[in-house]
Amino acid sequence: MVSNSTSEGTGLRSALEPLPSEACVVNIRAEVPRRLPPGGRVQVPCVIENRGHAVLLSAGPYPVHLTYRWFQQINGQTVPMLEGSRTGLDVGLSPHQATECVLEVAAPEQEGRFVLGITLVQEHVAWFDDVSQGNGCCQTVRVSSATPLDLLIEEIRWMGECERRLCEQQHPAAAPAGTPFLDATAIRETVPVGLSTTRREAAAARVAAELEPTLTKEREYRQLIGDLREIVHSVAPAGSTVLVVNRGDARLLDFDNRDGWHFPQDPSGTYAGFYPADSMAAITHLESLRKRGAEFLVFPHTSCWWLDHYEGLRDYLDEHYQRAWSDRRCVIYDLKGPADRVATLRSAGEQANGRSHVAALPSSEPTAPTILSDWEHARRHYRGPGDEPSRAESA
Repeated sequence: MVSNSTSEGTGLRSALEPLPSEACVVNIRAEVPRRLPPGGRVQVPCVIENRGHAVLLSAGPYPVHLTYRWFQQINGQTVPMLEGSRTGLDVGLSPHQATECVLEVAAPEQEGRFVLGITLVQEHVAWFDDVSQGNGCCQTVRVSSATPLDLLIEEIRWMGECERRLCEQQHPAAAPAGTPFLDATAIRETVPVGLSTTRREAAAARVAAELEPTLTKEREYRQLIGDLREIVHSVAPAGSTVLVVNRGDARLLDFDNRDGWHFPQDPSGTYAGFYPADSMAAITHLESLRKRGAEFLVFPHTSCWWLDHYEGLRDYLDEHYQRAWSDRRCVIYDLKGPADRVATLRSAGEQANGRSHVAALPSSEPTAPTILSDWEHARRHYRGPGDEPSRAESA
């Protein structure tokens, strides 16, 4: 039985004592096949998220392991029939953290429809899914010898799953936290187990070859994110506010001891969703954000097309600010300068008029803009999502 006693703070550790029921809270996602051959074995990738307040450890007198049980329907009730092997957690899983594990699952020897329940168990104490059904991942699995049609359906379903995971990698905001990265190795490991060895190898090779261009691009983009962090940390002092030209990818704003802001952005600070209509609109928006505290402007490699398309913006930046960094990975401008930029803005507009997308500023000195008025100006001068610059690339 699970103790109902409470525990103060977050210092509770599963290796040292039985966990109270309120600490046994996890979310488990697993890629479970819908069919397995009798007695067959499969490697099931799992993501475990600790939503309780205790550190989960696979050590000590009360270790926590990842495991599974097979259930069957008897007289309308779901009852356990087989327990599976245990898989230890590689590291202690702290509250609100997630980790990836691979669980080896063995199918029952007899044919039929069974429910596979994947969960955690604290040895000598309790199964987490006995505390609450939400503490596990359940999937109905048909255990039977495969027909040619079964194999074809599984292969098609598997290819679709590969494509889905690849789309999530390209749009990380839509992917669940802790989703494993899909690469050629993962593709090979997730081929349906019912396929013959020759067919498994051929299917994995074919899908990996089809997805390799996209996988390569994704690997390069993740490398760019890491390089950008290192460069920004070397250029911008701790406590700085850094604008990053992007299309809403929050990973590009993840800096240590520095505030990352989207550019362009709406009044709430989220990605604006559209590009500036011209250089003047971009400069106006930039100066508004600079007055609010922005100190550096970063063009990642994927956004450097801005410096060609918005020629007036590029000329304005080169004339009035220093390039703190410039190589194939990114361009960074140091925006720190005089507080009053009205005269400089007007001069930039007059110089750029006729040779770029910049229009001259009005001769009368504007009043200090509010966030709302600046946003209304941007809405009139920015392009909508369907009017992106013809030379734009994805950022």
